[in-house]
Amino acid sequence: MPSPQPFVVQDRLDSWKEIAAYLNRDVRTVQRWEKNAGLPVHRLKIEKAGSVYAYRSELDTWWMERRGAIEAQAAEEEQEKWPFHWAMVQKWKWKIAAAAVLSLMLMAALYLILPRLLSPVPHVEPSYKRVTFLGNAYSPSISPDGNYVAYVAKRYGEDDRLIVQAANGTALEVARDADLKDPRWSPDGSELLYFRNKTAQQTGGIFVVSPLGGASRQLGGANFACWLEADGSQVVIGAQSSVTGFYGVKVINKLTGESRDIPLPKYHWLWDLDCAPRTGKILVLTSASDGYEIRIFNRDGSGLLKLAEQRETIEAARWSPSGDAVYYLHGTGNTNTLSKVWADRRKQQPKVLATGLLSGGFFSISSDGKRLIYTRLDSSSNLWRVKWRDGDNPIKPVISQLTTGTFSHAEPNYSPDGQWIAFRRGPDFNTANIFKMRAVGGPSTQLTFFDRGVAVSPAWSPDGQQIAFDREEQGVLAKIATVGATGGEVKILQGTNTSDASGYVAWWPSKEIVYQQSGNRNLLQIKHDTGEEIPILRNAERGWVADRFFLSPNGKKVAVYWNRPDAGLWIVSRDPYVETLLKPGLCFPIGWSPDARFVYAIQKPNGRQIVRIETANPQNEILVADLPGPTYGVDDAAVSPSGSEIVVSISEERSDVWSIENFDPEGARVRVRPD
Repeated sequence: MPSPQPFVVQDRLDSWKEIAAYLNRDVRTVQRWEKNAGLPVHRLKIEKAGSVYAYRSELDTWWMERRGAIEAQAAEEEQEKWPFHWAMVQKWKWKIAAAAVLSLMLMAALYLILPRLLSPVPHVEPSYKRVTFLGNAYSPSISPDGNYVAYVAKRYGEDDRLIVQAANGTALEVARDADLKDPRWSPDGSELLYFRNKTAQQTGGIFVVSPLGGASRQLGGANFACWLEADGSQVVIGAQSSVTGFYGVKVINKLTGESRDIPLPKYHWLWDLDCAPRTGKILVLTSASDGYEIRIFNRDGSGLLKLAEQRETIEAARWSPSGDAVYYLHGTGNTNTLSKVWADRRKQQPKVLATGLLSGGFFSISSDGKRLIYTRLDSSSNLWRVKWRDGDNPIKPVISQLTTGTFSHAEPNYSPDGQWIAFRRGPDFNTANIFKMRAVGGPSTQLTFFDRGVAVSPAWSPDGQQIAFDREEQGVLAKIATVGATGGEVKILQGTNTSDASGYVAWWPSKEIVYQQSGNRNLLQIKHDTGEEIPILRNAERGWVADRFFLSPNGKKVAVYWNRPDAGLWIVSRDPYVETLLKPGLCFPIGWSPDARFVYAIQKPNGRQIVRIETANPQNEILVADLPGPTYGVDDAAVSPSGSEIVVSISEERSDVWSIENFDPEGARVRVRPD
């Protein structure tokens, strides 16, 4: 692979204002320097005359060569403005002496920052630059030399592509599969780790590939991975404990395949994993019912230390290049905060480096600690109606939009009479309330009015008079709640606990509510007379049920995507108890036919096709509709009680790679450890 110059976004300044700020001067001064002193400024030929740009490297060279002459000229101009007269000195000698003493004091006070004031390079304000202009770039990772960015390009209806992009914009596809994410460069830049999701046609896990392309090789069945050694000989991988039954990570010798386990304290979910090759330390980001935690430890498992603990969502965590600090993204809405903690302090206040980042959940840091690469994400979703039957007769699907706007409209659910749709609405997943609207469209009515937290997954009672939902608020144990179908008082079911669960709720065709158990291992049925919670799945240890589930109209069966070794769309019959794999792979239920003969589902990774599958004969599958866009979630849809209509949440999303330079002024400095 050729060795291009460092990224243009790292070197170029695109206006007089940016050039002046870089040189710590005003615009008029730098314009005069260009005219009289040869300041290297370039002009765009195709743009208007005022469109200029310059390169930091050229400005630095020019400053080193011309600094002495410019400062001497500035001194002469100052002397001409204020001529020196000895008679004035004799007249005002005492005042001059006092001024001299004051000047010496000021000079002493400024001594420590004087070199920084004279430097043409700014050190405080971070600068933001866009790296890709695709609208579908995710999971960016910067190479150790800073010359390349690896990212995943996603386009619904097509396989994901792992791309390596150079400074000049040249892009190379190095891998292509159904569902890819999270590339990680080896310390020497010669290889890339990445995750490939399991489907019915392919195995999933961690793979390694050359940035030049070629065949990929699987290292292990896991969700996360990082490079432990500087020579790339060892890799750390981590999988969800609900699949493996093991809480911890595994260290693998990349050449021999030999591995060893590092056990960790129990948790519900593993969200991220990172290594510091310079120190041999490992970090894991996990969550349990009481919130998120970042823990670090040595390569042998010793020295376990909890660096951060909070109820607010932590999206991702990364080691600093020197391995002495950890950066992490966290937030409660559609914006995130970037914070930093030192790796050798047990109790500390995180240092906030940036706020209001419209970021995705993955980022990386350059090896010199000066640049952070992340994705800027802009997304929304709206409800669409799919009418595909007229009575008992199938018709050509008629698809119409029910809601508009930039908010999230998701998790729709039909009322028992099919006249109303309940759904959650808000600026993002972490700020939402319950609304309802007519199934044919029209204005919506707000039913809950929470200023903080969310109300999600509305489910109608069988008589249509109440709506159950999951109520979540930062710092408060999440619980099931109910509200009247016309609004009013919200009642909390105090015996419930939905913390660290996806929050999906359903109402049995009786008076009993069903919801996901904390940890997403099982479904719990609440007995309406005693409040007792009865588990529905008898083999919960086999995997987890983190996605939306649907009860058959007669209440005898449950359709659910069960993520276990033989993952897929499962039908669980209650009496007698039977587990049946209806369709393997990424197939997610969205409802039942009125007679419970068929299950409707959305297939991934496409996410645009609704199918109907006969439960007694899974080979009898028909395409119901091709959607105008991907669904907001894997299962954000619901079937009307008559089976003639489907409401679906369709998303619009743009994601591009951005960089932040000087995001941490201390990042590239030598750290002095405090006493």
